[in-house]
Amino acid sequence: MEIVSEPDIRSPLEAVNYAKELHSVLTYLDVNSGDMEKGVLRFEANVSVRVAGSKHLNARREIKNLNSFKSLQRSIEYEIEQQIAAYKANETIKQETLGWDEANGKTIFQRSKEHSHDYRYFFPNRICLQLMFMMNGKRKFSQICLSYLI
Repeated sequence: MEIVSEPDIRSPLEAVNYAKELHSVLTYLDVNSGDMEKGVLRFEANVSVRVAGSKHLNARREIKNLNSFKSLQRSIEYEIEQQIAAYKANETIKQETLGWDEANGKTIFQRSKEHSHDYRYFFPNRICLQLMFMMNGKRKFSQICLSYLI
């Protein structure tokens, strides 16, 4: 099962709160055991920074296979710092897939991504449902996709 949120999460703390809400919903509905240490539930964060007030989304970098709320928060915080430092140094941010090295507190390059089709949404046979829930008085939307083979 894959759950994709709208790109409207604005901080590492909001991402963790969102992940905790999803974890609660999935375990309450008995859809998933929620055992993150066993890899039953993992998160991926797409991080893109922009100048305050700008509507333009810059290149995003995806951090894969985060299996704890702590890793989710720390990896996003680290990536935000990296992107801000790159923009201040007039460096170009490239779309990439990254891993998280918890022991060293930094991201690790895995592969580059030049186009949106590189984001591996390749399941042609899937059923998608829209999920809406309230978090901190705001509506949050996610799409749950169940992929199957025929």
